[in-house]
Amino acid sequence: MIVRSGLAFLPILCLPIVCDRAAAQSTQEPVPKGAIFYSEDGIQSPQLAQTDFSAVVSNSCEYEGAGIVRLSLVVNAQGRSEKVSPLYPFNDDIDKAAMSIAEVDRFSPGTKDGTAVAIAQELEIKLTACRIKLEGKDGTTSVRLRLKSAPIQKLFPAPKEPLPGLLPSVGQVPATPELAKQLGKVKSDVTAPVALATAEAEWPPELRNVEGLCLVRLVVDAKGEPQALRVEQGTNEQFNEKALEAVEKYRFKPARKGKDPIPIKMSIVVHFKLH
Repeated sequence: MIVRSGLAFLPILCLPIVCDRAAAQSTQEPVPKGAIFYSEDGIQSPQLAQTDFSAVVSNSCEYEGAGIVRLSLVVNAQGRSEKVSPLYPFNDDIDKAAMSIAEVDRFSPGTKDGTAVAIAQELEIKLTACRIKLEGKDGTTSVRLRLKSAPIQKLFPAPKEPLPGLLPSVGQVPATPELAKQLGKVKSDVTAPVALATAEAEWPPELRNVEGLCLVRLVVDAKGEPQALRVEQGTNEQFNEKALEAVEKYRFKPARKGKDPIPIKMSIVVHFKLH
């Protein structure tokens, strides 16, 4: 034991676990400023927190539209969303409402080696948006977007590969087994998507004896799966959710430009017809 100025200094003993941990921390590289990570080994993905949307839910709507939007975003180290944009933009009320939802969402941030970092994610939002009119004190009227009900959200890891560019639409087609034969014309170097599987829409219980239809706009992605669904027109708003659920189950042979699969916009008419 060495004694200096009345203080005793004992030789420092290093326990293996403590030393190993200290060595790992000393060799850990600092997170670069502005770095965005992807879900991979060593990355703990962020988690979506519960959000109360009751303040923006309204039943006093003059118009409503239903849809499913998939957003690209970054969950930063503070658990907030950044760089929010639709993967397949339609630039309509559904897109605007989905982006507003993502901007008020809160997350448990993802981590790398125990440190909170920014992580690229995709957020799927199923929602029904509507417009309401508000009258100001000066008598002027303004229109605001509201939700008809709380949105349903799912968070997914974002792929590192960029999405291929979106092409113009193919024509409106009915939801029948002949779907692939009735696609509208596309560019001469593009092969239209072909339906491999379709689904019958379930009838809303409250409309069991009522016929109707919904026009569903969507993107068939490069994997042949439906994305960015929204009901553009319909004979009854109560059919909207069931129409979306049916088209979500469709599967396609994707459109191709040359040999490469590509996403493309299209429309499908979902019929609710009494037999």
